[in-house]
Amino acid sequence: MVRILLAEDDEIMRISVSDGLKQFNWQVDEAENGEQAKKLFDKNHYNVVISDIRMPGMDGISLLGHVLKQSPDTEVVIMTAFGSVDDAIDCLRQGASEYILKPFDMDDLIIRVNRLLDAQAMRTRCELLEENCRDQHDRKLLGSSQAMQQVHQTIEKVA
Repeated sequence: MVRILLAEDDEIMRISVSDGLKQFNWQVDEAENGEQAKKLFDKNHYNVVISDIRMPGMDGISLLGHVLKQSPDTEVVIMTAFGSVDDAIDCLRQGASEYILKPFDMDDLIIRVNRLLDAQAMRTRCELLEENCRDQHDRKLLGSSQAMQQVHQTIEKVA
C-alpha cells in the first residue's frame, strides 16, 4: 500500500489535500508542522512526503533534508504559496522530487504523485532485475582459483 506523509500547517489545506489523496486508496498520515512530520517519518516508511515550506518550527526545507538523509529513495514534493524561481531551484537542488505552487489543481498533484510512484516502482524493478542478472551470472562462472576471483572482481567493478 502506498503511504504518504502530508505536512501542512493550514488545517483547511491539509484536510483538502489529504481527502484528495485518500480517494486513490493511499494511506495518508497528516502532520500540522515539520516537527510532527519528522516524528511520524522516523516511525514509519513513506513512499512520498508532501510538505509545505513555511511551517512553524521545522520548515519544509529542513524536513526535506531529514527525509533524504534517512531515506534517499523517498520522493519529496514541496508546496508553497510564497514561491519564487530561486526557491524552486534551491528545493530541487536539495533533492526535492517536485515543487508545486499553491493554490494548485488537485489533479495536478495527483498526476505528479502518480508519476513519482511509477518511477519509484520502476527503480525497484530495475534493482531486482540487476540483482537477478548478477545472481544468474555468478552461477555460470565456476571456479575459486585466484584467476577466477580476479574475473569475478572485474565483473563486479564493471556491473
